[in-house]
Amino acid sequence: MTLEGIDNVDDFVGKLDRIEPPGQMISILTDPLLQKFVELHPSPITSARIDLWLSTCLEDLYRDEKLGSGDYSYLKEILSGLLKHAQYTKVSPHRGRAVCELTSVDTTPNYT
Repeated sequence: MTLEGIDNVDDFVGKLDRIEPPGQMISILTDPLLQKFVELHPSPITSARIDLWLSTCLEDLYRDEKLGSGDYSYLKEILSGLLKHAQYTKVSPHRGRAVCELTSVDTTPNYT
């Protein structure tokens, strides 16, 4: 069963043990239902998938920026999603590190 098949809170709670996370882990940054699922049903496999996606995404963004072909709007979208997720859960997706006081991130590129 996927999260798309969930219609309401009772459905979510009743089927929590049978729900499979989506194939695209980027949705962890924008989908409140997926965030709740990951929080309520922690799994080493799901955590590893999120870590792998996030590491790969950030490495690609860093490489592209160094090559001068970076996509600032995509970087800002990813960092904004990470910020919102961390503010909501008080944990960063990457390896579950606790976030003590995360209130803002300056996503303005520094070209110095």
